[in-house]
Amino acid sequence: MALVRRFNNAGVGAFADYLRRLTEDGAAPPPTALLEDRRYSQPTELGSVHVARRHFADRRAFAKYIDERFREAGLVGTVDEPGLWEWLSLFYFNAVCPADAQGRRRPGAMNRHLVNSAFARRRNRHLLRGPYMLHRRHGGGADGELDLLLGYRLHVHGVAATTWPSARDCLPVAGFCWRRVACISTQSRTSPSVATRTSPTDCGRSAGS
Repeated sequence: MALVRRFNNAGVGAFADYLRRLTEDGAAPPPTALLEDRRYSQPTELGSVHVARRHFADRRAFAKYIDERFREAGLVGTVDEPGLWEWLSLFYFNAVCPADAQGRRRPGAMNRHLVNSAFARRRNRHLLRGPYMLHRRHGGGADGELDLLLGYRLHVHGVAATTWPSARDCLPVAGFCWRRVACISTQSRTSPSVATRTSPTDCGRSAGS
């Protein structure tokens, strides 16, 4: 078990440099020394939160695990400390950016690993923070529809899951938004173009409009 830390500005910058390098050299090893290096990381204000490297079947499994770790440390509120999610991304890098059969990694967009935007919707694109926030705020959703958004493998970027915080305001519309989001989530696994074309703002419209 490792004591959770958080990156300072230098640590976030060094992690970002690695992600940029990884797009050119997919075999570059993760700079795990940053995790404990006091020049790049520091203790959090969370107290003694300990985590272990492990396999997660999907986003739901990670969200439940990290929430349990926070709660066991006495943290009952939503946890969102600067540099924390970047640190966790590097700690769980084999889960959020696994190597292929040739030993190469494809990190994708930077905001999948860095919480570097002032816009809430973009922060939810983070592969670890996003599932945790969905789990904390909505707890599975009405009749379990939200579980679909947490059913992706951890390293897969789900369009519907990252647009969900914007769509949640449509909840009062006779439950239609829940079904719409569930539909987007299901379709986006097999047809990304469908999820891209479908806007959360449509969730208040009737099926025949």
